[in-house]
Amino acid sequence: MQTQAITGFQLAPQQKRLWQLQQNNSTFCTQCSIFITGSLQPEILQKAIEQIVARHDILRTSFSTLPGIKTPVMVVKNRSSFAWEYLDLSNASSEEIQVKIKELFWESRQIYQNLITDTFLCLYLIKLSQQEHILIISLPAICADARTIKNLVNQIAEAYEQCCQGKTFDREYIQYAQFSEWQNQLIAEEDAYLAQKYWQQQKINSLSSLQLPNERKVNNKPFLIDSYQLIWDQELVEKIYSFQDKYDTKLEIILLSCWQILIWRLTRKSEIVIGTASDRRDCEELHDILGLLATWLPIKIKLTPNLCFTEVLELVAKTLETASEWQDYFVPEAIEEDNILAFPVGFEWEQLPEKYSNAGVCFTLDKLYSCIEPFKIKLSCLHRVSNGITCNDTPTNSLSDRCLIAEFYYDINYFSSEAIQRLTAQFQTLVNSALTLPQTSISRLEILPQRDRKQLLFDFNQTRAENIPVKCIHEIFSEQAAKTPQQIAVVCENEQLTYAHLNSKAN
Repeated sequence: MQTQAITGFQLAPQQKRLWQLQQNNSTFCTQCSIFITGSLQPEILQKAIEQIVARHDILRTSFSTLPGIKTPVMVVKNRSSFAWEYLDLSNASSEEIQVKIKELFWESRQIYQNLITDTFLCLYLIKLSQQEHILIISLPAICADARTIKNLVNQIAEAYEQCCQGKTFDREYIQYAQFSEWQNQLIAEEDAYLAQKYWQQQKINSLSSLQLPNERKVNNKPFLIDSYQLIWDQELVEKIYSFQDKYDTKLEIILLSCWQILIWRLTRKSEIVIGTASDRRDCEELHDILGLLATWLPIKIKLTPNLCFTEVLELVAKTLETASEWQDYFVPEAIEEDNILAFPVGFEWEQLPEKYSNAGVCFTLDKLYSCIEPFKIKLSCLHRVSNGITCNDTPTNSLSDRCLIAEFYYDINYFSSEAIQRLTAQFQTLVNSALTLPQTSISRLEILPQRDRKQLLFDFNQTRAENIPVKCIHEIFSEQAAKTPQQIAVVCENEQLTYAHLNSKAN
């Protein structure tokens, strides 16, 4: 009997979890669209991407398993391989382009329902006009996180410039297999005991019972998500930036604190744990690495009614700082044996890079989607400071100094779209109230939008009824006889009387 020899690398701890999650589920992937302006040369762009793939083993990785072994190994191919398709939509309408882009995002995801394949990197280059293109990139989450995409945009712009000059893109990078080996060694060291002790303290028994208003009960249904984007009031956005400057804090801390408070108000749980994304690239050596390094960390906050918003800000900032010290030792685990959830509620923050201009072409990261953990609901915030693209679905060249996007992703098994829209309105109301009255106790901050407040206090209390004059039976009967004199009023065996006849007898 012949034995099959495979030369491969051990999965990183977070990859092992995603391997189980990603089986027959295309939700766990990382995708983006890059808006490209200028006189792009598609053949040179394709050549540049080929050279980038050659520099990163994770982009040439497949997963192989042996009979009787559940966990696969990473196998790196020697040659570059990726799916590439060019589409000319220069004659399509704006609506048709947006529909097609959504279709391409969805089609790319379906590839990742089966991870036993040779090609993971999927790219579509869409021509909008001679001076505008969109590049869509898709990878399974087991191979890429959000920071991977941001690094890719930078490297594509750099490699494109090199190829335009007839040079070879030959930068050296730390390979993901090296990170994986280090990560597996790290969690086996003696210091890991202290980290595990810290993470055990972040667990709370009530996490599995955390339930939001209008949440449906679900039994073992596949993880399927949809999203709803918050349309910020522009005055509120400016208020957020002003608050950040005044109190010397971060946008991330402000929004996470508001999210924590809202979940606390809605669930009435004294301790709240929110899975908060961390890209885990604090070390300079890991800044440019591609692959799944990110994870969700449990950020546990104990809130009491008398705390004010500024105190919550300090509490959240301190908790995040402490969690980051032990982040390399944490691997999410399901809170129930029969469920995949480690965190019912999540929070992600991404700072989008500015556009990269090389060889007369500008590359701007437009849309970014990454799912590395299941959830009931997740608040994903994107922040961009740029002057070359708007935050709308359709890219333009109009000026936009600052852009703040809040996207609420939710499992459609747990929530309806109407429930999420109400939650979104409550979040925006709370943010406005917290920034307006930062010293007010968090139990008194507004969460009901003005429309809902009016409905609750006034519309639902319109209980006044018109005064109806009291009439005797004979008066009511006389009125009816005048209206329908020839209709049958009573029947007794074979005898019938009309209203007129009966009324005359009564008189």
